[in-house]
Amino acid sequence: MGNEDRASRRRYVAGPIRWWLLALGLVLTLTAVTYGFAASVASSTDTQARRALDAAGLDQVLVDDVQYRDVALRGPSDVQDAATETVSSLELVHTVDYTVDESLAPTPSPEPTPTETAEPSPSPSESASPSPSATPSETETPAPPLPELPSVYFEAFSADLTTRARAELDGIADTILDALETNPGLTVQIDGYSDSLGTDEENQALTLERAENVRDYLAQADVPRSIMETTGHGEASPVASNSTESGRALNRRVEITLTEG
Repeated sequence: MGNEDRASRRRYVAGPIRWWLLALGLVLTLTAVTYGFAASVASSTDTQARRALDAAGLDQVLVDDVQYRDVALRGPSDVQDAATETVSSLELVHTVDYTVDESLAPTPSPEPTPTETAEPSPSPSESASPSPSATPSETETPAPPLPELPSVYFEAFSADLTTRARAELDGIADTILDALETNPGLTVQIDGYSDSLGTDEENQALTLERAENVRDYLAQADVPRSIMETTGHGEASPVASNSTESGRALNRRVEITLTEG
């Protein structure tokens, strides 16, 4: 009888332990599922917000943070209402918070103005007695200097061309084609750069991809692919400080340089 009582007590104690472990496992499983669902919703919300801003031409507005369905934006004040309305209209978005940052306002690039070569006025003696032995090379008008082209900028960790970048490249392609008419030996050097975020290897590959995407877009606009050369420089040669977001935005660029053949 004593052995039966001890066996009964052991079975009675083991039962509650198994239920406790089962309940703990259920709680941990539900926690993991809930966290994974929240992370998935936040990722989808972030993607939708970025795409909506890009489609609306608001590429100067950044998605600072996404917590589940709450989105934090940052950008210049003149597009605050448009950006807030664009993101608020998304089905996944619950609230939108906007921080004004005027450093992200676009600065229009000045139109390149080719330097006009003024023809010297002939002296009285020259006008009275023009030299009959002038060779064609002496009377040819020199070709205008090659224009300087604006840089093309990219989002962090991205080599995709924004809406604004495509619009700028359309104008750059027209400028290159015009220059080709007077400089048939023209070459186009395309150099990609990045900010200091990421590893050296990642930035090297990213900057080369940026340069190649710019080349491919110009080729689609009828710029001969054979005259274009691409190089990726990683985070070398920054034009602004990498300690601020506005500085890093200026460093995420592709520079296009024209050279006479």
